[in-house]
Amino acid sequence: MVDVIRRGIGGIRLTEAPILSLPRRHGAYTLDTDASAGKVGVVLLQEKPDQSTRPVGYWSHSPNAAERSYRTTERECLAVV
Repeated sequence: MVDVIRRGIGGIRLTEAPILSLPRRHGAYTLDTDASAGKVGVVLLQEKPDQSTRPVGYWSHSPNAAERSYRTTERECLAVV
């Protein structure tokens, strides 16, 4: 796992500055969600002029008892809401 953090996931390394980029007026946004029984998370990515993508925001949540009964796709939708 440490090796994955050092290499970065999808070319994005969250262990070096800048961790978050400032959003720009132009550039497509992508919302990347991930959900499991214990956590729900989302990263807002924006395409930069050099065609790379950088995170501009992130959020995570520990589901309550009712949310833990959701199916995985429903928990990923919870990340969007």
